Amino acid sequence: MLNRRRIVTFVSSLCLVLGQQAATVAALDAFFCESNPILYSCVSACSTGSGSGASALPSSINVTTGDGGGCGSSDPNANKQQIWSFLKGKGLTDEAAAGIMGNMEQESSFDPKATNSIGCRGIVQWCYGRNDLLSSYASERGKSWDCLGVQLEYMWHEMTETGEGSVNSSGQQLGIPLVDALNGKAFNGSSKYTNSGAYNAGQIFHDYFERANVALGEDKGRGERADKLYQEFTGKASTPLGNSAAPSGGSQGCSGGTSTSGGPIPSANCKAVQDTFNQLVDSGKITLEIPEIKDDVNKCSEQKLERCTGGARAQTIRGLDAIAQNSGVDSIRLWNINEKHGCDQFDHPAGLASDIKQANGVECTNSNPEACKKVFDYAIAHKEELGIDYIIWNGSYCQQMAASTPDISCNSDHNDHIHISFKDS
Repeated sequence: MLNRRRIVTFVSSLCLVLGQQAATVAALDAFFCESNPILYSCVSACSTGSGSGASALPSSINVTTGDGGGCGSSDPNANKQQIWSFLKGKGLTDEAAAGIMGNMEQESSFDPKATNSIGCRGIVQWCYGRNDLLSSYASERGKSWDCLGVQLEYMWHEMTETGEGSVNSSGQQLGIPLVDALNGKAFNGSSKYTNSGAYNAGQIFHDYFERANVALGEDKGRGERADKLYQEFTGKASTPLGNSAAPSGGSQGCSGGTSTSGGPIPSANCKAVQDTFNQLVDSGKITLEIPEIKDDVNKCSEQKLERCTGGARAQTIRGLDAIAQNSGVDSIRLWNINEKHGCDQFDHPAGLASDIKQANGVECTNSNPEACKKVFDYAIAHKEELGIDYIIWNGSYCQQMAASTPDISCNSDHNDHIHISFKDS
């Protein structure tokens, strides 16, 4: 009995000591984060899942728990942001994401707990056998069926790994993956979808995934809702389907490869990214705060640079090219890369970072952020395929994003420009 007491006492003391040490380490970590905001603001990395292709999980999903970005909120706007981030992370175009969300709004008003009079449940109102399968899917992951993240993951599973999404209520086969059809690829019967891209995507998702009761008019209104959501998230009117579709139409895993709008992300080859950068400068899509930025681009390197000697890594230039082309803004203004930046211990002197001062000619300040939000959102959504290590800007907005998107840590901010650092790969 005495020995057992001694063991219990020892274990209790050890736990107390370890707990105190953990608290001390956490406090030191917090202090270090605050002391080194360049390193620790809005860090976002793909922590789970790997590979690419239609069945790959996005970076936002914890493979163990099946939580595709959190279990949702009582605030539909927060749920909308989580859903948008999930869909964009999967490689869907803006139009395709808005099309799916137009259906969700009509089915559930983005409430994962929504249940109708006949027992259909969730954001897309799963019914009957599909409802049972959703419950089983959630249970296997130790989650409740009404967890938004689980529902998003299960919806993607249905779209890419089951027969759901392959045939409409008339028995007409889609003939290609639903993801590809939503992203603008032609399919059997696609000629009848003649409205704007988001509107069409909303109809396609209804016809091949939702399959509501057309006789009762339950298919109506989805395209209009999709158009409205597209404008809400992009600030643009919806364009014809396919104008910004990813060429492969496929989904996007953590390993990257395809942009969700504006075209493919090229490899980090100096000649290719330099040529694209110069074309974007000539066209006004990229403007330069200081001329020395051109020197950095001209000294592009695919290998490590000597610190503080000027130059830019190929992945940095590639990321800036993609942001200028694909984020939905008319132009970005670069403040600096390496030249004329203070020779600090972080990423600028290694050519692995750039500061974006303006978007659409408007300063990226906290008080006037709308165009810059598009740049920030695009960078977060494409952090893996662009090789982004971390991003810093607008603490309050970053906190809002962090509340609905996993792996974003906001410990401090920049108030007048967006800092983006790229991985040393």
